[in-house]
Amino acid sequence: MNLIKKTGIVICQRTYRESDKMLTLFLKDLGKINSYVHGAKKLNNKLFCASQTFLYAQFLLRENKNFYSIDQIDIIENLSPKNYINFCYATYFCELVDKYLMQNEPANNILILLVKTLKILNSQIDTQYIARIFEFKFMKLNGFEAQTNFCHNCHQLKNQMYFDENGVVCKNCLDPTKTFCKISPNAINLLNHLVHTKFNELITYSFEKSIIKELITPSRIFIYSNLEINLNSKKFICEIENSK
Repeated sequence: MNLIKKTGIVICQRTYRESDKMLTLFLKDLGKINSYVHGAKKLNNKLFCASQTFLYAQFLLRENKNFYSIDQIDIIENLSPKNYINFCYATYFCELVDKYLMQNEPANNILILLVKTLKILNSQIDTQYIARIFEFKFMKLNGFEAQTNFCHNCHQLKNQMYFDENGVVCKNCLDPTKTFCKISPNAINLLNHLVHTKFNELITYSFEKSIIKELITPSRIFIYSNLEINLNSKKFICEIENSK
């Protein structure tokens, strides 16, 4: 058995047997792994408080034949959301990572993106804006970059543009058999920033709430047309964003 020390975040937890837990960790250099924590549900267990979702920590792992077990957790920062809405968004971000990424495939850039996103979720920045930053950055890091400067087919930018699974598209090139929506010039401008501007710069920008809201439908089209995954948290996010 080998001992490994890695930094990362708990993106999912579930009960295993009566008093144990299985944690899905997203770790630097290892990627997504499942790990076992013996007795983690017992109050007197030293890992009881440390085996929670959204915990950013250094994990001492014991590598067994078919799984990892956790020997020690040194907490770096608890990134737990402070209210229900933020909890729904944080759950959504973690589930998107969990459902799409393969096991044991390093994805350090995505780990950095997730940690940065969870850190600002409890700030004064609009949660919908944070969500759009995460979504389009996540997609780009996974090889899905939305075309934002002009029509992805004819490379022109006209008065009325639309958005489909590949990005911005003009009326002449629009495929009516695919899912699409209208998109305004202001929303295209914001979308262009989300795709091409660095994360740390994006969180210093300010955009009108109506323009941010306009990117809800394009983000859903882009993610679910390309990734083809079903998220349990999607329902709650849709309810929250449709009600605002």
